[in-house]
Amino acid sequence: MLDMRDGRRGLLAGAVRDDDFVNGDIRLPMPRFVQPQLTHNLAVGAAFGRGTPG
Repeated sequence: MLDMRDGRRGLLAGAVRDDDFVNGDIRLPMPRFVQPQLTHNLAVGAAFGRGTPG
């Protein structure tokens, strides 16, 4: 489900958590938002959000 209450909209911002998009959502034809790529991209986004020690 896409949560835009705080203005975040993208994968790296943490707004996309699954593939529960509404009909007509612009993300539907984009391969990065379709399984199995979405699962991989969500994992990358989660790692990005945690950052790396450095």
